[in-house]
Amino acid sequence: KKELNLANIYYLPIKKNKFLSLIYLFRLKPNYCMLYRGLKAFSFTKKYDYVLIHGFHADSIISNPHLSEAKFIYRMHNYEFYYSRKKIKFEVGLLNKAVRLLDAYKIKFRELKLLRFVHSILFISYKEYLFFNAGFGSKSYFLPTYQNDVSISSFDSSKHKFGQILFVGNLFTGYNLHGLYWYLENVHPILKEASKEYIFCIVGNSAGFEIN
Repeated sequence: KKELNLANIYYLPIKKNKFLSLIYLFRLKPNYCMLYRGLKAFSFTKKYDYVLIHGFHADSIISNPHLSEAKFIYRMHNYEFYYSRKKIKFEVGLLNKAVRLLDAYKIKFRELKLLRFVHSILFISYKEYLFFNAGFGSKSYFLPTYQNDVSISSFDSSKHKFGQILFVGNLFTGYNLHGLYWYLENVHPILKEASKEYIFCIVGNSAGFEIN
């Protein structure tokens, strides 16, 4: 808190288990949003003029009575409906695919509701900025992640032709494993053969599943 010069830090307790996930199927909110539903009744010690929502899953905060006078800004990382539909093919079994499809359409209507409500929308993808600009042009802004020129130049001038590559992500989600397998089959052998300095490190929770 002192290091980052922050006035207040709030912690929201989150409960997550398979039983709750089953109950959430019968709610209008997407599963991920239900985990953060406590934001609706969360008690803030101060009033705020602006609230930056970093991800649609935190949309319950727009209904918080303590923030009724604030203007909300939504930072869109990606079009969640499109992203969720793409993940369906990585699910195993028809039931899991059906659940993912149901959740995807919940996400679609929930995110559109959020887009209509907020004061401004910040896009990191120019393609998505153009896609949504027709309907939300007056409050849409293309604002990609800031890049430090010094960091980029120092990376480009690195003396190491091949360095260490780190993969960080859970190892029990289908699309994460699919991407990891693709890299190991198509990229990893090439880099391994090209340089003795190359190291590939995998970090992630397997949730008790054995990884072959």
